[in-house]
Amino acid sequence: MTQNVRDEIRNIQRHLLPLPCDVKWVQTENIHLTLKFLGDVPIDKNEAIIKAMAECLQNFSALDIELTQLGAYPDSRQPRVIWIGIDPSASKKIKEITGQLEDKLCQIGFPKEEREIDPHVTIGRIKSEKNLSLLRDALQKKIFSSPGIQQINSVTLFKSTLTSLGPHYEGIFTHLLKESD
Repeated sequence: MTQNVRDEIRNIQRHLLPLPCDVKWVQTENIHLTLKFLGDVPIDKNEAIIKAMAECLQNFSALDIELTQLGAYPDSRQPRVIWIGIDPSASKKIKEITGQLEDKLCQIGFPKEEREIDPHVTIGRIKSEKNLSLLRDALQKKIFSSPGIQQINSVTLFKSTLTSLGPHYEGIFTHLLKESD
């Protein structure tokens, strides 16, 4: 993510932070767009994952995305995750990449997702229902301003280690996408 995208996400979090709600905010340096969550992976699987990623991603060019709106999963009435959505054109391309990546990873033993991917960037996770109505009201207000179009030109395989301070991400492999057509 570019610095202006991280700055906009930080501004949204700052706007919501004063609410007396029980939310664990994602640190802006950890903000990312997940294509596939693999869970606990034995280290001896890394080479096969990297090969599958490289084979899949060689067919894709860099893509432009725009962050478009603030929302919540499963919905705004019962929010558990606060997210920022991706524009429809980029979402379609991300779904195509994810579908092909799922197929490659399935061949090496990773199960396919049961539900369709909805490309988004998670910015917070709700820990309890404390003052949830205040958060719901805030999510309905227009507090999001698109930081503009950002080019995604690589995909990285991350190792995630949970610590008492939150997750720590370590890049294992990065595949550069072809230049845009």
